[in-house]
Amino acid sequence: MLHAPPQPLAGSSPPGRQPSAIEPAPNFAAEAGSFACHNDSVPDNDEPDLPLPERLARQLGECRQRGIERLYVATYRQRPLALPDLERLAADYVTVTDLPGSGPIPQIKALLLDALAKLQNGNADDANLIRDLFFGDDTGRIRRSAGELLKRAQTRYGEPSDDRFREIRSAALRGFASFLIEFVAAPVPPSPSATAQQVEVDPTPLEVILQFSLRDPGYSGKLTIEEHANIITARGRCWWGWFRSVEDIDHSEEIEQRLGHGDVGLWERSENFFYVASCDAVFTSHGEPVTSPEPGLTPEYYRTEPYPAWFRFRSIRKVTAEEFEYRFGDLPDSPETLYWSPEEVQDPVIVEAHGSAILHLSDLRFGKHHRWRSESAPRRTHMTADQAIAQTLLINDVGLAAVGAVVICGNFVSEEPTAEAYRDALTFIDGLCGQLPNVERDHVVIVPGADDFARPGDRERTGQVLFRQFHQSLYRGAEKNLSRMRRYEFGNFRLNVLPVNSVKYLGVDQHHEGMFGSGYDSQLSMMRQDYWNNNESVRVINAIAAHHHLISTPVLLPEAATQEPVQDTVMPGIRDARDVLDKLSSSRVALFLHGHLHEADSYSVISDGWQTAVCCAGTSGASDGWLRSRYRDNQGNSLAVYSVEDGRIGGRMIVYDERIRRSSQPVVSFVLEDQQPRISSIGGRGR
Repeated sequence: MLHAPPQPLAGSSPPGRQPSAIEPAPNFAAEAGSFACHNDSVPDNDEPDLPLPERLARQLGECRQRGIERLYVATYRQRPLALPDLERLAADYVTVTDLPGSGPIPQIKALLLDALAKLQNGNADDANLIRDLFFGDDTGRIRRSAGELLKRAQTRYGEPSDDRFREIRSAALRGFASFLIEFVAAPVPPSPSATAQQVEVDPTPLEVILQFSLRDPGYSGKLTIEEHANIITARGRCWWGWFRSVEDIDHSEEIEQRLGHGDVGLWERSENFFYVASCDAVFTSHGEPVTSPEPGLTPEYYRTEPYPAWFRFRSIRKVTAEEFEYRFGDLPDSPETLYWSPEEVQDPVIVEAHGSAILHLSDLRFGKHHRWRSESAPRRTHMTADQAIAQTLLINDVGLAAVGAVVICGNFVSEEPTAEAYRDALTFIDGLCGQLPNVERDHVVIVPGADDFARPGDRERTGQVLFRQFHQSLYRGAEKNLSRMRRYEFGNFRLNVLPVNSVKYLGVDQHHEGMFGSGYDSQLSMMRQDYWNNNESVRVINAIAAHHHLISTPVLLPEAATQEPVQDTVMPGIRDARDVLDKLSSSRVALFLHGHLHEADSYSVISDGWQTAVCCAGTSGASDGWLRSRYRDNQGNSLAVYSVEDGRIGGRMIVYDERIRRSSQPVVSFVLEDQQPRISSIGGRGR
């Protein structure tokens, strides 16, 4: 499957490149008199004949909406912005003024900062507003997202009306666009602020990095980079094969979704050589090794060899370790050969919430192993799962109106994902919302489980597609990001929940293992900042929801089951648990909520003085026969409730079945007080 983006507009420079003789850039300063009739087309512009000032104003608006640091990010959700007029204006300006900065982002920053410094003398109000919209308080690396900058700028400007503020900033950008043209036509010496901004690297994030060998790992001894670079010099492009090691999982699906336009990092680990390649197409065969799509554009020493994925590069340049790490982050120390950068960060979904408790469920298993009555199994029992849960809460003194948020940690289906099972799951959620007066669909957080989500390369199952459809149906198509943080504003506390997809990195043979990955670091940073910045009147509670358990755990098999060797009864847990433990403390995560183990449990982990409660809801819907045959003698279902009162989080796990009755005591209970958790377990495993 070949994935190639639309070709760039003639005369525009791809991200990270200076205009060259092959791609001439008009000299804006020298041709100032012709600006009014300068009518280059703009991609996705419904009015291509707009004059330059209006086109430039539109491009400034798009730049503001995306954020300068992310102008050329290429993911499966968004393409790099096309800003031909702004790019050429910035390139011409830094050329005339001899400013540092390679690549369009440093050039655009330099132009905007100098122009704003000049505008400050004549129109300070617009200059301050535009600086707040694009930079905030930064002049180098811009730390805040576009959404944060917008909110901050509106607050500073003092305009409460969103519509009015939209009109104000649009007018300011239109005026600034005309000012930029005049500014470049008569360049002035760099301002002190711009001179101090020494941006020596292109800050566009790297979507992925590949490890490679300095020389052909076969017998030819040819230099890898040199062979590919020679083909690019002669033919303008080349194909690079991904040599998947035994340590790697299959990334073909994500390669198809996320790549095809943008920069790829190349890392030669033994000598610490770093390169950045410009990629414009990828080629895979759904996980099966395949030969190069164009052997003539592939080095001879491996052009007939099959590989899981191929990348088409148009350039390869050597970079410093500083630039490489700046654009990707900390380099991994694991033995894999392909590493993904963190996913695109979005502002959290903010939902007003009422009540004082969080309901935690998992492993409902709709389908053949579901315990309760459903649309697809109307004769199974006398009540549905939502009815059983509501009655269990009431009989155990949990008011239904107290629940303001629900977290469901995966495995909505029974082993094989089906559309029918997901319909039952959606009906269940709607029924639960009907039982809980303060809960609507937006108050429900879900993550995929091992049986919900097809692992990359598992071509026999369509769980990923079905789960994504289920996810979008739940939020009525308004949210496609499975891992976007959700923020619930209760009356006296704020709950941040980060949904982690612990399944997406795993192969077909890794059913019981989970993987956290590095794609959530920015959202964890948002959690940490929210915790430290909160005032005393509103308590911030950070929680992570994942399907897989955190650390390896033995499974207690039923007495009648065939006894297995100890190593075969241990559920491995999350593979990168050590890294996760550090993130729990540094991000001030109070609750790590999960499922997968089918038995309610809780224990605490402590790192750097911070204590986190790790909580498993057990199974909230699996049938007794399935549990008896597969997992344990105790065939009850279970749920967990976390109540927030007077600065404390009190948690308890409750077991229930068809005989709905009051529990003499919870399976496990704990209390976290004053952000310094203290957990007291009753029963459970005695951790």
